[in-house]
Amino acid sequence: MTLVDRYVAEVARRLPRSRRADISRELTSTLLDAMESRFGPAATDDDAAVVLQEFGRPDAVAASYWPASQYLIGPEWYPAFSQVLKIHLLVLGAIVIAGLVLQVLAPSPDGLAKVFGNAIQFLVFAFGVIVLIFHLLERGEVRVRPRAVDWDPHDLPSPATGEIVGRVESIAAIIATLAGFLVLVRFQEYIGIPVGNQLLLNNILVDNLPWIGAAAVLTVLQYIVLLWQGRWRWYMRCYKVGVDLFNLIITWRISNAVIASHESLVTAGVTPQLADLSSQLARALPFVVLAVMLYEGGKVLFRVTGWTYSAPALPRHPSSR
Repeated sequence: MTLVDRYVAEVARRLPRSRRADISRELTSTLLDAMESRFGPAATDDDAAVVLQEFGRPDAVAASYWPASQYLIGPEWYPAFSQVLKIHLLVLGAIVIAGLVLQVLAPSPDGLAKVFGNAIQFLVFAFGVIVLIFHLLERGEVRVRPRAVDWDPHDLPSPATGEIVGRVESIAAIIATLAGFLVLVRFQEYIGIPVGNQLLLNNILVDNLPWIGAAAVLTVLQYIVLLWQGRWRWYMRCYKVGVDLFNLIITWRISNAVIASHESLVTAGVTPQLADLSSQLARALPFVVLAVMLYEGGKVLFRVTGWTYSAPALPRHPSSR
């Protein structure tokens, strides 16, 4: 993939999907013509970097392709607006999930109605405030200052390698990890199998909570680095493998503890069917985690090596000819 292709891909991913193909062809043709007129048909990547440097940053070029008609929030402010809105939706989703978990652990009358009612109110209010702020910035002709830091076209990522990590993906992973761990810590005394005045299996969660916290910290650190870098690098791939293996070990510890508690569950009054179901789920859990790890690793391997699978063409029915 040439430097021009990477530049065009960076511009295209900031444009509406319906216009990406046409604008990509137009922009590629413009850049190639500019390179040939200045450096001839044998232009190198260094020559292309000179043209791209003069052409401008990919985000600024993408903004120039947005329509110049009347709009509520213009192309200069829209990327920031979109990012803030996505973060708001992620936070709202985390709040709703936490509320649902709380209702499952400690149900109360009209609890679900309150959770969703408050979520809708928060959604409408926050969305209105965000739109109003960015609309005032647009109408007040407040302009985004261009970045003073020089950029190098050679540093453009190659989308074909699948190394780019979206900011929303990283932020969502951080929020989900922190919210999940905080729920476990805050409501740890309610998690288990309630039988009379006892809460069975709760000791397993308490014993492994420090391990779960360590895994959460490692996961958050991983996505903070990805949020800062914006792409996967080989050492972050190795780090993720280590974190995944650590999570697998924790899952195996918890699963073995649950399986070992089978007899004590029955003795404490749990029905044999429920005790058997708990043991079966515990046996299956490490394999589910391992399958997810292998699936994600396989996707990375296919992207890095460029392997593809093409299904064989099906024979056409004679009547369709």
